[in-house]
Order: sequence, then structure tokens, then C-alpha cells
Amino acid sequence: MEIEVLGRQNPWWTNLSNIERDPFIEEYNASPIKWRPSFLNSLKLDKDVVYIIYGPRQIGKTTSFKLIIKDLLSEKNIKPKQVLYLNCEEVTPPSPQNLAKLLDDYISWVRIDSSERLFIFIDEATYLKDWERGIKILSDRGRLKKITLLATGSHVMGLRRGAERLPGRRGREVELDIFLLPLNFREYIAINKPELRVNLPVLLNWDLKSIFKSIQEISLFAEFINPLFESFLRTGGFLRSIRDWVSLGQIKADVYRLYKDAFIADLIRVGRRETIFKELAQWILWKRQNPFEWTDAARETYVGTYPTVREYIEDGEAAFVWDILYKVKEIGKPFRAPRSPKKINFKDPFIFHSIRAWALGYQNPNQAAEDFLKEPSNLGYIVENVVASHLKRIKSSEIFYWRNGGEIDFV
Repeated sequence: MEIEVLGRQNPWWTNLSNIERDPFIEEYNASPIKWRPSFLNSLKLDKDVVYIIYGPRQIGKTTSFKLIIKDLLSEKNIKPKQVLYLNCEEVTPPSPQNLAKLLDDYISWVRIDSSERLFIFIDEATYLKDWERGIKILSDRGRLKKITLLATGSHVMGLRRGAERLPGRRGREVELDIFLLPLNFREYIAINKPELRVNLPVLLNWDLKSIFKSIQEISLFAEFINPLFESFLRTGGFLRSIRDWVSLGQIKADVYRLYKDAFIADLIRVGRRETIFKELAQWILWKRQNPFEWTDAARETYVGTYPTVREYIEDGEAAFVWDILYKVKEIGKPFRAPRSPKKINFKDPFIFHSIRAWALGYQNPNQAAEDFLKEPSNLGYIVENVVASHLKRIKSSEIFYWRNGGEIDFV
């Protein structure tokens, strides 16, 4: 891939107005639902840093990149050739050495007549095994001076492993790891009823008095919030499913397939088999919130040994499908109990509905979701998953459960 080929991914190099015709920008502008992730306002684009953005497929990472690029070109008046977008799925052969060569060639080309800051956006970095080695090669050569670099990926282990292998080479900013997740319910309210957002209390303290006061304040808006929560349990926090719901009152089958296919593609890329994951997903859907051991899944499915079960379930967590909850060792001490049973909580209602429709073979996933939520116990299950997902975001750490005769859902 030479400069000529890179130009196809960077059409603003030849015509600045081409950024307005970018498919992601056009889709964003045409959408009845618009969302600019908050991290876009906190990036330090004038620093020599390497940001890594984690998040599931189809969550909006590429759109976020294109919005940043548009701002750089249109608002900051950055020269077009100082901005490089590179999708690693188009890097051939797919190797860190080739990535380093591509970036090195680009840097040399631009530096012929400019010493100004460059902005490099590497999309789907985890498509390349050991992608970080390409960045390390350039850093060790001193080639990343006056360069702001951002990388995305949809498999957290590949990105995190890459981050760990770049010690001292990512800059000195504190928040260099960014998680772009499905919208939480507060954000969901903000895009559907923006006038409500300013009236919702923000919980700053987790004492019972503050929690009770916030509940009372929120209850004043129950007639607006309750219908939104009901729709959130169907659409989750993915913009495409939300747009369908707002425009059509249902979610098209191809949107369910889009997210499922993207997730399966990530699994296959890391060497997993779709059939094995499907069987495990069926088993997890059957277990619901019941704690289980790795050996339970190995014994009750045809997956094989418990290490295989563990690897697949942990890969599901790394791909942002669900969280694994462990029993806490002791109340007040946030450590896993040794060999404790696990529980699975799906990260987002729409992820749950997509995986369920695929794993159980529903031809009409939208109707399957509607039928599922009619059963009160199912509704309670989804709500519990939503609570778990939100707690994990708020606390920014591992959450647990406790069971000893009675049960505490979240610790």
C-alpha cells in the first residue's frame, strides 16, 4: 500500500470538501438521533500521545474518528495531509512490520515540506496481531515526535495487551484509555428527551440518604422516564437500534444480524469457532442468573474441557458481550472468593436480544424480544442486567455478588 493507495482512505487530501461526503459523516448528518461521545471534548490533540479507544463493533468508533477529523479540517484548519486515517482491515499483508512501514512512509512524505503536528487515526487495530509492535518500532526510532495517534479496536484483550507492550511510549496524559460503550440510560434519555436531562439529579455520594433523595427527585418525572426505560429494554444503547425504534416502532432484522455478525467476526479472528460459542450462549441463556462453575458448562455441553469453556466465556467478555460476576470473598473486602461460582450479565439489552435470537434460532428477532419481555420474570432478568452494567461503569471496577443462604445481587 503506497501513498496513492492511502489516498483512497483519505480523500480530503485531494479535496477538503470530501470529508463532508464521507459515508459516516453523511449517515451522522442524516440521522434523526445524533450522539457525540463525551470523550471527544477531552482529547488532548496537541500532545505527543497514543490514545486507545476500546468498544464493541458498530458502537460508533469509526464515526467518532471521522467527526474528529472533520473538526480538525473544518474548525481547526489543519492541513488535509496532516491527517491520516488508516483502517487496519485494509493493511496487506496484515503485519505490524507492514503497519510500521506504511506509517513511516506517510510520515516521511508529509515531513518533506511540513514539520507541523500530524494526526494519525488507526481504526480496528486489533485486526493486526501484535499491532502495537508497529507503533513501538516507530517510537523507538523517534518517528512519533509531534504526532498525536489514536487507535481503536473491538476486542479488549488485544488492545489492552497492546497498551501494556507500549510502556513509556504513549505520552504522559492520565486518560489515555477510553471506553466507548453503548449509551447508558441517562444518555438514552438525553438523546430522546434532551429537556429532561438537566432536571435529572446526579448522584455524587453513595450514602443511603443521597440515594433516597435522588429517587424521590427522579419520581417526579416518572411519566416521562418509564416509557423511555421500556423502550431502552428493547433498543439498548446502540444508535442504529434506537434510530429504527424512533422511526419505525420496531428494530429491523438486519440490524440484529449486523451486530451479531460483527461480534462473530471478532471471535473468528481470535481463533474461536462459531458453533462452540453458539452452544455456550444457549447454555448461558438457560442458566440465566444462576451461579455456575466452568466445569458445569463443560459437563452439560459438548464444548469439551473447562479451560475451553473459560476461554470462550472470557472472550465474550473481552468482546463486550457480557460481564462475568464473581462471588465476593467477604462483605467489605472486594476480592474474588477462590474458585467461586460465576454469574453472567449481558452488557446491553440489545446485545442480549441479538445473541438470544441467533443462539435460539428466532427468525423474527424483534418479535422474539417483544414476546420475551411480556413475561415478568424475563423483564426482571433484563432489568437486573441493566443495573449490573450501569454499576460497573459507575464504579469503574469489578463488581461482585454475595450468596450465603440469602443473596445480594451486587457488592
